[in-house]
Amino acid sequence: MKKSLLLIVCMCTAVISSAQLEVKYDGSTRAGLDDFASYWYVQLGGSSTMSAPTGGTAGVSCGVYGRAKNINCGMTYGVAGDLHSSCTGGAGVIGSTYGILGYCVPGKYAGYFYGDTYVNGTLTATSIVQSSDKRLKENITPLSNLKNNTLDRLLDVNIVSFNYSPEMFVKNMPDSVSKEDAIKNLGIDPSKKHFGVIAQELQTIFPELVEEGQDGYLKVNYIELVPLLIRSIQELKEELDEVKGGSGQIRNAFAPTEEASSCDGDEIDRKRNIVPINVNGQSVGVKRINQR
Repeated sequence: MKKSLLLIVCMCTAVISSAQLEVKYDGSTRAGLDDFASYWYVQLGGSSTMSAPTGGTAGVSCGVYGRAKNINCGMTYGVAGDLHSSCTGGAGVIGSTYGILGYCVPGKYAGYFYGDTYVNGTLTATSIVQSSDKRLKENITPLSNLKNNTLDRLLDVNIVSFNYSPEMFVKNMPDSVSKEDAIKNLGIDPSKKHFGVIAQELQTIFPELVEEGQDGYLKVNYIELVPLLIRSIQELKEELDEVKGGSGQIRNAFAPTEEASSCDGDEIDRKRNIVPINVNGQSVGVKRINQR
């Protein structure tokens, strides 16, 4: 009996010594990570590595995966994380396409992502801002210094209405998942009408606004269309000011003489073959016509 008990203890010791899950006396745990530096304190760590067998397909590999079910309450989370109120910096949840442990998060965030982030669905936010500090920029060139006309280029952009193909939302789903169910669970309405541009067409006019994603599909940077729209308004204002300035010079050149002072302005203009230029019911200038 004593020999059997001793054998069981030895076997348990051997299993624990090479276990993926380690629980310390203070309650901290770690799983599958053997390369933590001494100054990293991890409540729970997990790693997963899987290689596809020769001639086979890759399986599923998850560092952390969570699923929750509670049909009676909205407080249901597959994976949750928060940052203690006493912390001056860090993130409740952090994600990266690179080794992130040891990275100092510059601020305090609920979520922090270091690398490209993809959202297949609707992204909702009260405000979206983009880094624009001059200290972060190089090779700054005002568009007013460039010879190309932004307004004319924008006029060549083809604006279309369209519906997204359901394939856009389920193209990477495994065969085991019903595409119809996936679309329904994502809350996607394939019949909803959208407005925008065609990336391939915009690429010929503003190639800087189009890039190819990691999935091979072209994507458009709609945010950077805004500065181009502002510049086109500035160009339109400059052209309008030129028209107004030119009309004043024409009126001064054909100011009524004393002998014609008894005639009204319209009659004088008719005699001098001058007709007004109207834009949206407002006179912005005049032009002279030649009579045959």
